[in-house]
Amino acid sequence: MIEANLKACLAPHEAAGEVYNIAYGGREYLLDIYYGLTEALGITVEPIFGPDRAGDIKHSNADIGKAREKLGYDPDWSFERGIKAAIAWYKENL
Repeated sequence: MIEANLKACLAPHEAAGEVYNIAYGGREYLLDIYYGLTEALGITVEPIFGPDRAGDIKHSNADIGKAREKLGYDPDWSFERGIKAAIAWYKENL
């Protein structure tokens, strides 16, 4: 996200005032994120599933095409890489 903000500051005037989807791009499944977090934390906790709720988002996919085109945004860090680095930093520094 920091990269996107810096690129927005340096973007051409025509890119100003637009809304951009800032993500890594592609689809992340909540269950994969959950297991990625538990793995990075070194714990094993199985999730408890409840019934679907009104308003639950079934499918989501980050389309960062506009940010790539207008801002030159090309993220280097995936969610998995970022969360592992963040947790390692917290474990070392806190």
